[in-house]
Amino acid sequence: MENVEMREEVVIVAGGVAGLATALALKRVGVKSLVLERANELRVTGGSLTLFSNAWIALEALGVAQKLTSLYKPYKRGAVTNVANGITQEILFTTDEWDEWLARGPRPVHRRALLEALLEELPTDTIRYSSRVRSIEKTETRNDGVTIHLEDGTTINTKICLTGFDRV
Repeated sequence: MENVEMREEVVIVAGGVAGLATALALKRVGVKSLVLERANELRVTGGSLTLFSNAWIALEALGVAQKLTSLYKPYKRGAVTNVANGITQEILFTTDEWDEWLARGPRPVHRRALLEALLEELPTDTIRYSSRVRSIEKTETRNDGVTIHLEDGTTINTKICLTGFDRV
């Protein structure tokens, strides 16, 4: 196990949809980031998700919506079930006044397609695979702010560490 020390401006722990989208948003404003992914490759397992208009607006801002809208057509109708009484209500998404909203969603999207669309827009050195985090600690003696220790002996000093991963 080799001890390597790195310095990164921003580190994002976990390379799922949120991690890759955050890295891409930072790239769009000129901030380089490093995404730490514990798997040895992009984890594209999982089914599909339904993305509503706010998600499509975000994907447009990231520059990836057009890669997905041609593949996935909007829903024309949906159903909502009240779990307390079991009553199901149908919702139609096809009225004229909703045309602009409907262009942005809701649409089903395969998780794999969404991850690949985000990944295609990132520089190849953005993600560091097989990076299992051992600990994250706030650094009092350095200006770096945060020190991340990986299981392989790598230490990463960073000013900003973003994580939604609760098992760090």
